[in-house]
Amino acid sequence: MQFSSIFILVVSGIQAGNITLHRRANDGCKPLTGGMLYDCGSPSDILQIKQVSMTPSRPQAGRALKLRIQGLLRGEVTFGAKVAITGKLRSMRILSVEKDLCRGSRMTKALISCPVKPPTFDFQYNTSIPFLTPRGHYTITATAVSQNNEQIFNTLFEFDL
Repeated sequence: MQFSSIFILVVSGIQAGNITLHRRANDGCKPLTGGMLYDCGSPSDILQIKQVSMTPSRPQAGRALKLRIQGLLRGEVTFGAKVAITGKLRSMRILSVEKDLCRGSRMTKALISCPVKPPTFDFQYNTSIPFLTPRGHYTITATAVSQNNEQIFNTLFEFDL
C-alpha cells in the first residue's frame, strides 16, 4: 500500500471520528479555574471542591504562587490519609511522590492539620517557582485517599511556563 493510500485512510478515519489522535489529560474532568485546574473526582469523593483561586492567575517562573482551595467535606480527614502526586513536563514524568497529608517530616510541613472535620474545607498553599524551571507544558495530578482508602479528591493541574 502506498503512502498516499495510507494517508487517505487515516484522514478518512479522523473525519469519521474513528481515530483519536490526541486525548487530553483533562477529558472527563470538571474545570475549576482558568482552564488549568480540574476536578477529576466523583460525586462520592470526601471533598467536593467548590472554589479555587490562584495568584497570579497563571504560574510564572521566578514568581511566588498562592493556591487556595475551598470545598465541603462529607467526612472527617484524619491521620493516615495520603496523597499521590505525579508531575510531567510534556509527556516525561519528572515527579512521582506519595506523601502523608497530615504529618510532615523534619524537612517539610504537613500539607493539612488533621483531623479536619466536616463540613467546610479551606486549604492554602504557597510556593515559588524557580526562575530556571524548564519551559514547557506541565501536567500535575494529585489524588488523595483517606485512612480507610476512600478517595478524598482527584485533581489535575495543567499549565505552560
